[in-house]
Amino acid sequence: MTAPFAIDRPEVVHQAVCEVLTGIFPTVSMEALLSSDRINATTAWVRQAGMYLMAARFAVGQSKAAQQWGRDRSTVSHAVQLASQEIERRPATAAFFDFLEQQVRSALDRYAAVEAEWGSV
Repeated sequence: MTAPFAIDRPEVVHQAVCEVLTGIFPTVSMEALLSSDRINATTAWVRQAGMYLMAARFAVGQSKAAQQWGRDRSTVSHAVQLASQEIERRPATAAFFDFLEQQVRSALDRYAAVEAEWGSV
């Protein structure tokens, strides 16, 4: 199943990823997630998880994902590498990322339904 928006609208995928992550991690604000500052380890991990989701699970190119996160491509590449290693080592982490992907897909489906009814997200 191809997620709507993933190919041609990385900004919408980014919006869905951020919405899901800040909903699951209420101590991480949208401002902190998008900040260029190194806030704390939790925020950094959540941000890396978002980069991984966009680049690895939703096939948004690393350069486009980097642009959405206000980072460079090597930062996204590093996040993908770290998350992939953790997923490989820990089944619980793999299951958690599967859950996150499902939640983002649900958000994208909601966006698509709103856009079909109202014209834009």
